Amino acid sequence: MYLYGAGGHAKVVIEILEKNGVKVHGLFDDNFNVKTLVGYDVFCNLMPYETMEEEVIVSIGFNHIRKEIVEKNKFNFGKAIHPNALVSTRSTIGEGSVVIGGAIINSCAKIGKHSIINTGASVGHDCVVEDFVHISPQAVLCGEVTIREGAHVGAGAIVIPGVTVGKWAVIGAGSVIIRDVPDFATVVGNPGRVIKNKFSVINVTDAKWTDIVSNSLQYDFYHSQWYHMLEKENEPVLFVYTFDDNFIAIPLIIRSIPDSEYNDCASVYGYCGPISNIAIKELPLEAINQFKEGLDSFFIDRKIVTSFIRLHPLFPFQEILFKDFGEVITLNQTVVIKLNQPIDMQRSNYGKSTKLHINRALKNGVTIRRTSDFEDLEKFIDIYYETMQKLSAKSSYYFSRDYFRSLMNSTDFVSELFVAEKDGEIIAGAIMTICNGIMQYHLGGTRNEMLIYSPLKLILDSARIYGKEVGCNYFHLGGGYSGEDDLLFRFKAGFSKDFCEFKVWRKIVDKQVYNELVARKFGDKIPSTNYFPLYRF
Repeated sequence: MYLYGAGGHAKVVIEILEKNGVKVHGLFDDNFNVKTLVGYDVFCNLMPYETMEEEVIVSIGFNHIRKEIVEKNKFNFGKAIHPNALVSTRSTIGEGSVVIGGAIINSCAKIGKHSIINTGASVGHDCVVEDFVHISPQAVLCGEVTIREGAHVGAGAIVIPGVTVGKWAVIGAGSVIIRDVPDFATVVGNPGRVIKNKFSVINVTDAKWTDIVSNSLQYDFYHSQWYHMLEKENEPVLFVYTFDDNFIAIPLIIRSIPDSEYNDCASVYGYCGPISNIAIKELPLEAINQFKEGLDSFFIDRKIVTSFIRLHPLFPFQEILFKDFGEVITLNQTVVIKLNQPIDMQRSNYGKSTKLHINRALKNGVTIRRTSDFEDLEKFIDIYYETMQKLSAKSSYYFSRDYFRSLMNSTDFVSELFVAEKDGEIIAGAIMTICNGIMQYHLGGTRNEMLIYSPLKLILDSARIYGKEVGCNYFHLGGGYSGEDDLLFRFKAGFSKDFCEFKVWRKIVDKQVYNELVARKFGDKIPSTNYFPLYRF
């Protein structure tokens, strides 16, 4: 037997197979970082095994993912029934299904394909549990209950006799269901009540985008409608899941994959990630699961092969939304100055060289001013391009002049241009954004011949004081050029001892197409790199 999926549920399935004396040959999983699971090998490349004769169980807890995998692969599917489960001889259990220890399946019950009857769950007489269903631990289905395809019955929930739960519905943990549940509904409480919920995809020109962002508990200018409207080459959208009066949303940039019918998605330049009007760690598990299922369905509908999203370093617990849904990777650290501290305390955290360079700039007559003058902006753009050329930056860093102009004219957030002058000439500059109590160091540059005066350090010091004056809580300087402790990171770290983790979420939605795209580009000579997605390397 092989398993498809190498997460927590796979560990449970392995133990069931071991107790039944079934040999486990290994597992498949999309996560390249997982090499073994409880002593068994995990394979990332499925292609050589697509025609194997051994049976397979899709050992993944999410119903929609199990269905997606089953429909894309023509395996011979096995099943796993724990020897301590009480299963009536008059019941039937379909291929791919898993019955875990302590579960009870009573007379004439019918369990469909690729479903999970979890620990201690009870399925009454004459119940019908259709395909891709999950009956969670200690849940009780009384007699003659019908659970339609893809539904999820939460832990400890009770469904009274004769009730039908609709397709892809979610029953909250501990709920008591006394009447039929519509398709795709989410039901919670005792007695169970339907939560109003829906998915929507908001276009970047829709005013609802700003309404969602402005009502979020935590957000930054990177989430704003205006900033996403600066994206001209690809399609910005805001994916929103609404439940009751609450929501979870995530901005996405949909990009076409050259020479194919497929797309992928990423986040805008900078730090984005999910937002909600509820603290992420307080979101109901049912809402999180529905959000992920809806997002995955959207990916499939739009033929999205991969997703790569930069998470916001200042917003905690975002990874909760992506548990068992792709992977969250910590790349490096970013630097933040806490502006709610006294000015002198902030400066006491400066490194010795930073203080020395700031004082040297002042002694050499370098001055700082904020400006909204058009000519000053044009001079700064020239300096920025000069800096990118010196650094041999990628073409993606050469933002158009219209980008800078639009950035300074935003109505969703404040952009401030700080320039450093010496002898009446602008020698350096930086654009800071201010939004929802956060100041961001967005773009900056220095004339090559003026680097000796360290004017950018004086600009950041002045911006810090200004951010404090206008009521910002944080001045986020960002990180380095890459995942390494590089010169840019050390430059920023000279201003603060407070660091944040910079994480990204990435997911391969369609593994088969992903492998085909990689093979088409590299053939057998696949480079050794962590770049994602690899077909864009």
